[in-house]
Amino acid sequence: MNAAGRLAAFGAGLAVAFTAAYVTAAAVVPHTEVTATQTLGAEPASDHIAPTEQALPVSPLSPYPPGLSLAQDGYALSAVRAPGAPNDRATLSFTIAGPSGTPLLDYATVHDKQLHLIIVRSDGQHFAHVHPILDQTTGIWSTPWMWK
Repeated sequence: MNAAGRLAAFGAGLAVAFTAAYVTAAAVVPHTEVTATQTLGAEPASDHIAPTEQALPVSPLSPYPPGLSLAQDGYALSAVRAPGAPNDRATLSFTIAGPSGTPLLDYATVHDKQLHLIIVRSDGQHFAHVHPILDQTTGIWSTPWMWK
């Protein structure tokens, strides 16, 4: 048998196998189960929120991706102070100023932390998810850090 004949036989075998699977599933699985499964993905994602937390309000669409700007809606990220070279261990620190220009001191706790900071290397080859600690007297967030 040549290659074309073998491919045709293989394709026919696949068609028979999938047809048999479809017929078997239609005979075995109740229609109500199929309907329930089809609507499963239509539910909002609010069921992914921990039961002790309130859902955060959804903001209108923005022309800019969230989390990629230094300032938005009157809030601004200060200059980030960090180690100067790779493999130097030091403190990474910054403040977030409110519309009045003073550092914010009051934050909502989400997922047991006041702040979830994602740091991504400029080439995208490394990232870190850290939880800086807020100094309530100065408004400075800080965490131990080393560039890789």
